[in-house]
Amino acid sequence: MTNRRTRAMILVAILTAFSVIFMEFLQFPIIPAFPFLKVDLSIVPVIIGMYTVGFTAGAGVLLLRSVIHLFFAHDITTLIGLPMNIMAMLIFIIGIYIFSKDSKKIVGKNFFIGSVVGVLSLTVIATILNVIYAMPLYSALMNFTLPTSYIIQGVIPFNLIQGVILVLVSAVILFALRRTIEIEMVKYKR
Repeated sequence: MTNRRTRAMILVAILTAFSVIFMEFLQFPIIPAFPFLKVDLSIVPVIIGMYTVGFTAGAGVLLLRSVIHLFFAHDITTLIGLPMNIMAMLIFIIGIYIFSKDSKKIVGKNFFIGSVVGVLSLTVIATILNVIYAMPLYSALMNFTLPTSYIIQGVIPFNLIQGVILVLVSAVILFALRRTIEIEMVKYKR
């Protein structure tokens, strides 16, 4: 195993640890009518890993934090919500990645355009998944029917706000650590 691969694995492990901590302990609701919709900052380390080592590393952090999360939460809501979260967040980071993959530097314009695409994609996929997957499952398995206002007043604004929060926090960290991350990007030939 090369030194570069070892460093990449260590970085993925560290970012996964931060991601798990953020997912488990730093959650907060943003829409009072739907307090179970909570923002967690676990995607910030995913985005940092994606920029530093590449898309595969970022996706790896996302998947690892999700598997580890299963050890902490054993309820039916996690089993319904986690696959949806993985798909929606994967779409979110793909949106960002598409506009940054060819750059050897962190470019503000590319990050901004990718973030807009990522937030809108996140919102669309989360809405679709809620309608065709989550709401029917909650209704069937938990005998719990969400109101029709849930999509318009809950899912759509939640995902737009969540996406903006994740982008802003990621941008602050990425641009604060820009030089270090760009040096690492060259090492991993991103």
